[in-house]
Amino acid sequence: MYIESDLERSCFFLGIDTMNRIKTIIKTAGFPYRVFAFSPLYSVWEIDEIIRGELYRNLGLATIAIYFTTFLLLSDFTGSLFCLLAVLLTLTNVSGLMHFWGLAVDTVTATVLIICIGLSVDFAAHVVHCFMQTSYEKTTTTGDSTNNK
Repeated sequence: MYIESDLERSCFFLGIDTMNRIKTIIKTAGFPYRVFAFSPLYSVWEIDEIIRGELYRNLGLATIAIYFTTFLLLSDFTGSLFCLLAVLLTLTNVSGLMHFWGLAVDTVTATVLIICIGLSVDFAAHVVHCFMQTSYEKTTTTGDSTNNK
């Protein structure tokens, strides 16, 4: 993964803003023919500009889908909330780590975040399901439950 500095990050946002201003100038100029500006960096800026908005939307829709799916499959309100909490904490942890490493939001980091959702919901759902299937008396201590009798 590519780690960028603060100067490169500010130049990146400046590049997207400049590209959008050039597009606006061309649209308002009123050329009689179809005119467009091109630069080799435009394709990278276009992709990064689109990915930012779509990543946040997809993460939100995925968390909603996770809640309803785990609620449907586990049939337990509290269990599905714990699964959702585990997913949100995992996303917060990975996003914070990406921020402190200086990683930009691009196609690779967006893919990593989406994979983190899948892995964390899988693990959390299995743990919650196992907890729901296990029945211990309230008087049972940890030592008693681990002894094989």
